Amino acid sequence: MSKQIREVCNEYDDKYRLIAENTYDLIATIDPVTSEYKYLSPSHSKTIDYPIDELLGQNALNLIHPEDRSRIKKILHIGIMQGQGRAEYRWRSKEGSYIWLESIGKLVTSRYGENEIVLVSRDITERKRMEEALKSSEERYRLIVDNAQEGVSIINPVTFKPIFVNPALERISGYPLKEFLNINIFELVYSEDKDGLVKIVAEGMRTGKNTTGQYRCRNKDGVYIWLETNGILIKYEGEQRWFCVSRDISSKKNLEEQLQKQVDYQNNIMNNINDLFYTYNRDLLLTYVNRQTCEKMGYSFDELIGRSILEFVHDADRELVRNEAVSRLGEGGVSTYEHRVVTKKGQERLLRIKVSPILENEGITGGQVLAEDITDYRRMENKMLRLAQLHTVGEIAAGIGHEIRNPMTTIKGFLQIMSQNPQFSSHRGYFDLMLEELDRANSIISEFLSLAKNKVADLQQKDLTGIINAIYPLLQADALLAGKTVTLDLQEIPLLLLDEQEIRQLIINLVRNGLDAVNSGEQVSIRTYQEGGQVIMAVKDQGQGIDNKIKEKLGTPFFTTKEKGTGLGLAICYSIARRHDASIKVQSDEMGTIFLVSFKIPLTGLSDIDVLADKALHQDFRQKQG
Repeated sequence: MSKQIREVCNEYDDKYRLIAENTYDLIATIDPVTSEYKYLSPSHSKTIDYPIDELLGQNALNLIHPEDRSRIKKILHIGIMQGQGRAEYRWRSKEGSYIWLESIGKLVTSRYGENEIVLVSRDITERKRMEEALKSSEERYRLIVDNAQEGVSIINPVTFKPIFVNPALERISGYPLKEFLNINIFELVYSEDKDGLVKIVAEGMRTGKNTTGQYRCRNKDGVYIWLETNGILIKYEGEQRWFCVSRDISSKKNLEEQLQKQVDYQNNIMNNINDLFYTYNRDLLLTYVNRQTCEKMGYSFDELIGRSILEFVHDADRELVRNEAVSRLGEGGVSTYEHRVVTKKGQERLLRIKVSPILENEGITGGQVLAEDITDYRRMENKMLRLAQLHTVGEIAAGIGHEIRNPMTTIKGFLQIMSQNPQFSSHRGYFDLMLEELDRANSIISEFLSLAKNKVADLQQKDLTGIINAIYPLLQADALLAGKTVTLDLQEIPLLLLDEQEIRQLIINLVRNGLDAVNSGEQVSIRTYQEGGQVIMAVKDQGQGIDNKIKEKLGTPFFTTKEKGTGLGLAICYSIARRHDASIKVQSDEMGTIFLVSFKIPLTGLSDIDVLADKALHQDFRQKQG
């Protein structure tokens, strides 16, 4: 590099550093391989109280909130592939609190030829706080806004005849526009409400301030409806006019008497919770439910009010909930426990309950419940337990599997020799039985070894449809022997990174489980399709479904409902899926069971020409497969 070029580069470096070290934004450079900080602007220490020296060389991902870390890793990976990216996440300060950052990253090449990520970040904590406040406010008034049927009118303050009404007001009143323009609005007001409304309008016209009144108004059918009208004096086409916004509050008025006592404490509660909240009276009938309760349970507000809290509790937990509710109504105090509920769609949800009494006039009039949905949390706990069990089984398999096979092979060999000896011909049946049991034991050991922790999948680009077609004759033969059938519905899907032998085993295990679940004359189907960025393989049977208690244990080693099952078949399927970075979900009801295996579509990193060529080869391969 010439001296002149070096001087220019140094000049640009000085300018860049001057900007970076004096800006309010957080500027950093990160190693794209190790994610370690290589440079941080001084603004970092001001924002999170970290000395720059302590941050340099640290992995940037370690300072990100654990709940955001996985998402940011994916964004970082995609950003490196695309050369740039943007993300919002929580970042830990030295004292342990978190702030919200918005970061824009770009992959650049330094003058030394090294790749690095330039990250420009901004503290958006206050904006996030305002967004949360706005969201809370929007949710609070959503019910009112969603149900507002507002009519707009402009009225001559001398004749009190409208000179303009919008279609909403026509709909509310039932009067067509031409007829409405010739009516003095006070002629439609209920006699008992007329004097009060006249005073409100006169006050507004005298002061020029906005006024609000509620009154009964006769519609086109002669029925009186309740209206709430906001009015203010304005200039319209150079003249003073009375501008009104009206809405139908008939439903609200009809409910006011029933709901008035509940409004005060409901508003206080709703302003401070994000979980399920509901109240009940001494008869255990629901008197209030919040929006989150409606959404989680799948019912509307009106469908829940007045029904017993026990109607939605799982049968096995109903007595527990009854006893807890009765105790709170009789003894007072606060209790915390867990129980299951059943949604409108029949789904089970697990709630962590905190229940306390409602006190009015020094007496207990009901109970109030704050509930957290911990279904997903418990599901994750069970998943971690299953993984731990798979890990243990894998370690056992790796440690003793081969050692057991060696003496078994010796025993099997001598049994085969002895079985051919005419001297023992009368015991041939015993020898066959022993050999058969040795083969069964060897099969179980093979399944053990499939769960070994250190087993590595040989992933190559493969056609899942081709693999299914290849083993279809075997599957169909198994089915026909039992008077059952296997059908295929294979759509066009991209190539996946698969270990063909393991995927064969996965398919065979799932299909044979399905065949075991159906009766003679019924079928098991295999379907493949693409959904978003994933390829789904669905194995469906026409059996009677899986009990929810059993469903929770699926994939647990040694758990089986079959008389001669080992309890390792599904455990192996989950292990194979894990090695393919795939997931298995189960849907089951009285109409049958579906195992959904979701594979991620790999990023090929190929040029457009390579992708087109790859698709052509893929299509040609499928045509040859028939």
